[in-house]
Amino acid sequence: MTRVLLAGGGTGGHLYPGLAVAAAMRRMAPEVQVYFAATTRPIDHQVLADHEWLNVVTQSVAPFSSQPMGAARFVKHLVRSYRHIGRLIREQRIEAVLGLGGFGSSAAMAAARRLGVRRAILNPDAVPGKANQLFGRWSDEVFAQWEVTRGYFRRPVRVVGCPIRPEIKALAARGRRSLYEDGLRAFGLEKGLLTVVVWGGSTGARSINRSVAKVLTEAGGLPENVQIVHMTGQADYPEMREFYRGNVRQRHSVVVYIERPELALAVADVVVGRSGAVALAEIAALGVPSILMPYPYHKDQHQRANALVLAEAGGAILIDDNGQAGQATAEALGAAMRSVLTDDRRREAMSEAMTGIAKLDADEEVARWMLGGNDSAG
Repeated sequence: MTRVLLAGGGTGGHLYPGLAVAAAMRRMAPEVQVYFAATTRPIDHQVLADHEWLNVVTQSVAPFSSQPMGAARFVKHLVRSYRHIGRLIREQRIEAVLGLGGFGSSAAMAAARRLGVRRAILNPDAVPGKANQLFGRWSDEVFAQWEVTRGYFRRPVRVVGCPIRPEIKALAARGRRSLYEDGLRAFGLEKGLLTVVVWGGSTGARSINRSVAKVLTEAGGLPENVQIVHMTGQADYPEMREFYRGNVRQRHSVVVYIERPELALAVADVVVGRSGAVALAEIAALGVPSILMPYPYHKDQHQRANALVLAEAGGAILIDDNGQAGQATAEALGAAMRSVLTDDRRREAMSEAMTGIAKLDADEEVARWMLGGNDSAG
């Protein structure tokens, strides 16, 4: 019986690709035992709890810090997790380890290296984070989403795309409009109108929320034949709900969180949002034209690098967000939204560019390697 370990967590961007790989392994080898070394963050439990076939182990993780106290805390937690995961690898005879990025993968990758276990990293972002840059040197394989990532590693990189949720992959195979009617019902929308889906990640994005509000009231508005699905996040939901009720004539659905993104993407003619790697992989797989406002505060600007890949391919428009939701940002966003919504040919071209850059079999390629096959780098 094959036993494998996936390591990482703390964000959906680490968890969902890991789950997609785990599900692919289970389809290929139903007897496989999949262990998942997660973090103690609440999202890990929320995402993994429904997958009873996973063997979830919790590890002690602290973020890296250059400050003495923070660095000491990071090392303390890393050593504790390193010992814990090392015992797991030995006792369960783990045959392959996949690091999902972030510091939640560090202990497992270090332990796998010491114990001589096959190991790989998954790097969905255009710019690799610190953990992937470090452990990429000592991995047997590096899996990346985009060609641009090759330049960050002094070793061969296999560009396979980003593993996406099975329901998104299935919808891409059927055609995203196959769930159009279901999406209309889910959000209370009207058939035949153009639909804008606004989402800023799992917790929302305040500057995007406020920029969209300004577009609708101060920065030119949107055509009358447009309806809106707006995922606000918990913090901004009361304010945005009241804003829409009092100021927006168009049909709209304001929600805290979109539980089934496939339904939102099935009805979307344009997406406005951040540019996390997993979200972009799913949007590209379904060919949805996008207007991207990358999160502006990451030191490495990896979200901007992600957005630039799709913008240069012709599938997205990139608008830099200064975090202030100022008038200039709102005017740029409004102009971009109107330019896409009023031009059918442009939307079609952007959709084709999106599907052209998408890679739909990343889950299977990584799963095959984890199970012991297809070992050559590319």
